[in-house]
Amino acid sequence: MMETTLSLRIPKDWMTEIAEKYGALVKVVACKKMGTRVHQLVEIHSLEGRIEEVLRAINSNRHVLATTITRVDSVKAVGCVAVSSLTPYALLLKSECTFLSGETTSEGRIIWNLLISKNKPLQELVNALRAQGISVNLQKLSRVSTSEVLTARQEEILQTALDRGFFEHPKKIGLRELARAFNISASTLSETLRKGLKKNIELYIQEKEKNKGGLG
Repeated sequence: MMETTLSLRIPKDWMTEIAEKYGALVKVVACKKMGTRVHQLVEIHSLEGRIEEVLRAINSNRHVLATTITRVDSVKAVGCVAVSSLTPYALLLKSECTFLSGETTSEGRIIWNLLISKNKPLQELVNALRAQGISVNLQKLSRVSTSEVLTARQEEILQTALDRGFFEHPKKIGLRELARAFNISASTLSETLRKGLKKNIELYIQEKEKNKGGLG
């Protein structure tokens, strides 16, 4: 298993637009295709305190189909942005590459962090992106220990727990109810969540250490 980092320049993408016009930064926590749309779970930061202008710009972008965004304060908002399945994100989700996270830089480039099991799917994805006129640079390709990677089951359970409000305060769903949804015991679910969160935190800390000093 290998982790790779791609740096992309996606013209007219809503993330590119708000980075260039407002200096806003976006972190993509999750990305999922649902029907004819791609849903992006995002954190948006407007370092200049122009979050309202940023949100209006997102909603007016022609590739954005719908938004469910909550303003946290004058510099931060979180929520979901639905974009057309014709965007490059659909190519990513159709590939055999696993999306880990994404973020923008102050220069308007978009960084994708991916997991791959072999090089061929990555090359196919890069070729497909470039065929759409997108600039793609490979920034990193490194081997990852299998012990550091979430299993498909852990990822499914964590994603479902997140979607159904298990991590919110107050919780929208309890441990026992969530366990019944997976037909497992509450203790098994608790252990799976613990291991999954531990791996996520370890990967997050490792990534922060690697990127000290900032990107770009």
